[in-house]
Amino acid sequence: MPALHLFNPGHETAVLLGTPFYTPPRNVVIMTQDLGCLPLWYANPGDLVYTRKTANTRFVQTIPFDTSLFPSEFCTDINKSTIYTACPWGISPHVLHQFQQIKKETIINLVIPEWKERYTTLIGRKTTVLCHRQIMELCSDVEIPAIPLLFHSGSEIEDYISKATLPVIVKAPYSSSGKGLLWLRKPFLSTSEKNWIKGTIQRQRFVSIEKGLEKTMDFAMEFYSDGKGQIQYEGLSVFNTEKGAYTGNKLASQIVLQKEIEEQAEKTLQPIRETVSQVLENVYGREYRGYLGVDMLLYQKNRKTHLHPCVEVNMRFTMGLVALRLTERFVHPEAEGKFYITYHKEKGEAEKEHQQLLSEYSPELRDGKIVKGYVSLCSVSEQTHYRAFILV
Repeated sequence: MPALHLFNPGHETAVLLGTPFYTPPRNVVIMTQDLGCLPLWYANPGDLVYTRKTANTRFVQTIPFDTSLFPSEFCTDINKSTIYTACPWGISPHVLHQFQQIKKETIINLVIPEWKERYTTLIGRKTTVLCHRQIMELCSDVEIPAIPLLFHSGSEIEDYISKATLPVIVKAPYSSSGKGLLWLRKPFLSTSEKNWIKGTIQRQRFVSIEKGLEKTMDFAMEFYSDGKGQIQYEGLSVFNTEKGAYTGNKLASQIVLQKEIEEQAEKTLQPIRETVSQVLENVYGREYRGYLGVDMLLYQKNRKTHLHPCVEVNMRFTMGLVALRLTERFVHPEAEGKFYITYHKEKGEAEKEHQQLLSEYSPELRDGKIVKGYVSLCSVSEQTHYRAFILV
């Protein structure tokens, strides 16, 4: 069944609140508008992509690739007789309500999935901790970082860090894209740290704490759950962060990415992949239909490189999956590049940089795929703040 895609970043907060009538923060609203075309790059032909930005229709006409490979932008091609299934970036009561409104306002024949209360737990960090524990039990011969601890008060945390080996990372249960992180490097809490912890616990009931690691590489394994007990492995993604926040992905073949990780880790990824698949099957396999991204990392300890197989489990589409689809569909096998998400505070900055990159890095294609150059993945105007693009 073809899908109607809707990009709704930051859905974790909507899940926490649990209401269809959630109002996203301003930065999330802006990101949703600016990057609304992102599903064009991972959806399938025959699918639809819903955006409210009229400029997106003109943007599709500027794409240098064969547009027959793309889904349709929602406003331009609705088949009344076709049944579509609602497909958000991340599921929440809020986005399902949005789909209901779209169905009422248009002629689309749309099947909307039901919200399950179980999703609230599956999307939060308690389930990441559960997966971490199960992976550790199945990989008893591999050195894996200790399971994160859960805390329900600032006083518990103060007592813990006074005795712990620092640094440690405090994480909010519901957050995304590296947000909701607090590094603690001293055996006491500053006023701002106390306030952050207090506020997070008041809103989200608890926080988790884990050991800070000397990271050398961020990567992820991408999976698909069919909701009937089967987990399908989609591929690897290697990504970059700045101060914990996501900034982009490497675009390269799976062979290149796997070799890069395995050479640094000095071990093959197959056993980890099989174990993680088994755990996801146990936890998500019959509860959830959709994509899962498991963030991992390589880190240094005692002059050796180790692999952390479960930093975060993301029950949604991920930028890593976008990078995977971009590489498969649009990047020439002999080329490598990067997929970026950037933020520009001032109006006009994004458009200025966009025009500069267009003039300096005109895209060159071979066999319909890019071998060199710049391609914007969403429309850019003077009002744009968030950009998504590739540079090969």
